[in-house]
Amino acid sequence: LGTSAMRWYSQQGLVHIAIIILAMVSISKQLQLHRPATKSQKAIQSSQHSLHRRRLVHQFAERKRHRTTLLRDADSFTGINARERRDDFFPFVDNITLYGFPETSYSAYMMFGSPPQLMRCVVDTGSSNLAVSATTKDLSQNTYDWLQSSTSVDERKHFSVDYLVASWDADRVSDLVQFEEVNALSTHVEFGAITKSSNFFTQLSGFDGILGMAFESLARPDEDPIVPYLDQLSLRHNVREVFSIQLCNLISLNHAPGSTSELELEVLSIDDIGYMALGSVHYNPGAGIQYTPLVAQDYYSVLVTSIRVNDVPIDIDCSTFNSPYPSIVDTGTTDILVPQSVHDAIVSALNFTLPTELSTEAFFAGRTCLTLPADFVFDDLPFIHFGLVSETDPTAELRLRVAPWHYLRIAYSDGSRDVPCYIFSIIAHDGATGITLGIVALSDYIVAFDRVNNRVGFSMSNCSGVVDGYTGHRILAEQIGPSHPLGFNATERCAPVMTKGLSSTTLVIIISSIGALLLIAIVFIVVFYHRSMNAVTVHTGSLELHQASVNDTSQFTDDDEATLLNDEEMEDAEILDVLHLPGDASDESAA
Repeated sequence: LGTSAMRWYSQQGLVHIAIIILAMVSISKQLQLHRPATKSQKAIQSSQHSLHRRRLVHQFAERKRHRTTLLRDADSFTGINARERRDDFFPFVDNITLYGFPETSYSAYMMFGSPPQLMRCVVDTGSSNLAVSATTKDLSQNTYDWLQSSTSVDERKHFSVDYLVASWDADRVSDLVQFEEVNALSTHVEFGAITKSSNFFTQLSGFDGILGMAFESLARPDEDPIVPYLDQLSLRHNVREVFSIQLCNLISLNHAPGSTSELELEVLSIDDIGYMALGSVHYNPGAGIQYTPLVAQDYYSVLVTSIRVNDVPIDIDCSTFNSPYPSIVDTGTTDILVPQSVHDAIVSALNFTLPTELSTEAFFAGRTCLTLPADFVFDDLPFIHFGLVSETDPTAELRLRVAPWHYLRIAYSDGSRDVPCYIFSIIAHDGATGITLGIVALSDYIVAFDRVNNRVGFSMSNCSGVVDGYTGHRILAEQIGPSHPLGFNATERCAPVMTKGLSSTTLVIIISSIGALLLIAIVFIVVFYHRSMNAVTVHTGSLELHQASVNDTSQFTDDDEATLLNDEEMEDAEILDVLHLPGDASDESAA
């Protein structure tokens, strides 16, 4: 069997070696391209994040030069000399209206080009690219046509962006861009003109593009990232790198007078459902604001310190919440994404049985929208609190309350507002980050993203809560109170466990090493086989020659034998002479 295998490898070995090498390269590429992250590209393993950030540190000097060039080239469109900008900051803007459907997506109207083309862009703090639809083949409501703009520039470059469950390909273009309500911030910027997408636009999405508001280290493409929109506003108009988002979600609780058996929860805010402020934090001073520090400058990365269900903490170490990479605050993700072990603990702590015969497993996985009694949602289910480390004290936490009418997100099964149902919106996902605090967790708050001081703040929203449809009594969102003591240093104990599981880079190294060893083994087998075959050939030839000699001696005559014996005696005499032995010595002494 071994000889047959070696012969087979000797005949086809090179072909199969080539196939194995191509297979290993393909597997390595697939592992490198795989990004399990959140929707906003959040699909990168922790080691890849770290390597990417370290590489970008060395590129920042070159990027600053690129920015200067970008500003100089934009002067012809704006008439503003970058070198003559004022040292004071642009007055903050607090009237940017957000639209959409509560707890699904929040988007702002922006104008692109000259004359302006109105587009609606999702405000996403989980990515860094600005991009809009540029093809009529997708499901967006509006399409940007750079050929119809007198100020557009096609840079003739192509790039792509991958999110958790969606992706798009785009041409790299530059044009005048501004918010609909803020004419003073019209700026010539680079962005993506989406030509192809997958699962990005849907019939109910209601937006035409995406406005990434995260840090520059997440910008794509990797080899020459586009400067994010907020960074470009800071460069061109001295806008402070601070903004706040108020995600309104006002719910009406309707019931008959004196009755609690006919409760119905209804979403009231449909048209204008939020506000965004640029350059400053806009909140109610009476409500106060609490901050948590950023632990990385890519996503808005924070440390989750605890999870409490009905004010009882789940028994899981806080490092699990933030592994393999810190948790993030993401307005571009609808649900709260948690590791599988955390999801199981939360479901177990909720400890309720659905009043339905449908699958409990499918419901808690977020795959089923169920029609539930409103009194069950409003009265019977507990609150969930997510703790975040305090900015001023690493041994204390601030707590975000998530009401049951948020983590049971109201949806409509028929696409209209006639048949309300509920979706469980705490989803298990073991991805590239720890916990993703999406819109469901942020709906009751004004969220401040302060990049100047590297922190994220939370203040009570005045456009969220529950209104009694009969009495008009309003139950506001919970006010952020003073910090709660933890009893340990959260920055140390809750830090990510980076060795938890194998990253894709580690898998690439392992697969490549195995492939190299396999290749060496195959080459060794082939070489050994060829050498073995040559040795067998030589040995066979020697045996044949020896057999021929034997056959020849068997035909000697008596005279030949006598001659041969005389020759042997002469040789013996010569040997004895060399040894100085007498010629008549005995055979034993001669020996």
